[in-house]
Amino acid sequence: MKGPLCLAETLCWEMRISALRLHDFRNYAFQEVELGAGLHVFEGCNAQGKTALLEAVYLGATARSFRTNKDADLIRWGQLSGGLHLSMVRDSGRTRSLTMRWQEGARKILVQDQPVRRLADFLSELPLALFTPDDLELVQGGPEMRRAYLDLLLCKLYPAYLEALGRYQKVLRQKGALLRAQSSRVELESWDQLLVQFGQQLMEYRAEACQRLQPVLASLYASLSGEEVPLRLCYLPCVQGDFGEALRRAQSEEWRRRSPLVGPHRDEVQLSLGEALVRRFGSQGQRRTLALSMRLAQAEMLLEIGKERPVVLLDDCFSELDPGRQARLLRWLEGASQVLITTATPLGLSPEHRLYRVDQGRVQSC
Repeated sequence: MKGPLCLAETLCWEMRISALRLHDFRNYAFQEVELGAGLHVFEGCNAQGKTALLEAVYLGATARSFRTNKDADLIRWGQLSGGLHLSMVRDSGRTRSLTMRWQEGARKILVQDQPVRRLADFLSELPLALFTPDDLELVQGGPEMRRAYLDLLLCKLYPAYLEALGRYQKVLRQKGALLRAQSSRVELESWDQLLVQFGQQLMEYRAEACQRLQPVLASLYASLSGEEVPLRLCYLPCVQGDFGEALRRAQSEEWRRRSPLVGPHRDEVQLSLGEALVRRFGSQGQRRTLALSMRLAQAEMLLEIGKERPVVLLDDCFSELDPGRQARLLRWLEGASQVLITTATPLGLSPEHRLYRVDQGRVQSC
């Protein structure tokens, strides 16, 4: 069994990482790792630096860490500066380089040695899909987790969505401040008009994304779990019908509670196996497999819509999977272009898979 990522007839571009270089990053004084196509497995005990390798790649694709909001946490203890460098290559042979540096509270991002001006341009450099143990919250956590999942996917696919999301969030913050200050209804209505303008765009993008994501996610879950129970993903927008009218009906309650109550910032994405909500009734194995499937579905969507094969990062994804699910996942991943996996326990690897040992901030190829 191989995943759709390997379909030869799919016309797409491929960008992969050829080398990763770290300088005073996390617990690495200096480390350079050369990477090729296929599966790369980084094995080692906990707290040795395995996850930091994936974090560096994720930073190089999204400009943010999945572990911290503080840039100072990224710099090796006792140092004043640090950085990372990614060398990338397309299947056409064209190379790209990306550099991030942190020093004295400031961050600099360079692509091809030129400063990055717009985040939208930066996000298009390296298609990526990431799974971490915290992703279990995608399934069992609150709706904000699933909204963030959709937002990240859509921002990678459509620069226009990133712009609309930023504007909506800015207007939402302003409306919230006015509600807390008990400003006039007339002033609030002017901001509601902007909420409708940008919020409608978000809902249209989200509805289309969920419609296209449903069959991809259902197929992935069935492949990895071996179950025959159908998986359903359903987009439940907060607003049903006319957005402006919904805001007018909510005015009194928003005024009383001093908080914006209507809009895509309160959307939900519902996940069900058969008729049962996975969040409430799914087993731990089902939830973990579904969370993993959701991340791999991002990779599929990047390929299907964006026509680029993403790099797949999997942080400690095997530890709580039974042997059958582990084997199905490894077989599926063989169809991906480039996969980076961390694990504290040995995996059943094929000879073509590349194994590295990580110990106290040092990486050695086995």
